[in-house]
Amino acid sequence: IAQTVSKIAGLSEFEANRVGVELWKQKKHHQAVELFKVIEAKFPKSATTCFNLAVNYKELGEFKKAKEAYEKGIALDPLNPNLLEFSKSLQENDANKSK
Repeated sequence: IAQTVSKIAGLSEFEANRVGVELWKQKKHHQAVELFKVIEAKFPKSATTCFNLAVNYKELGEFKKAKEAYEKGIALDPLNPNLLEFSKSLQENDANKSK
């Protein structure tokens, strides 16, 4: 799998993220996270990759990591519509934890 992830990450940022999103749609969140982490290492200024990581971490119940990925992404692109929308789900999660 590591070799496959490396090959996919060798694609363009857009294509590599597209493959990761397909894994996400198939609910293969662990695999998606592994791929997005490699993409993030190769393209560290990608707010899209940060968003994709955040969503998949959230799906895995790893809320702290989801929030960290979100915060990195929003720092890179404060107007990213996906990240702005995702912030609502993070706020809902925080609100539910405090109940």
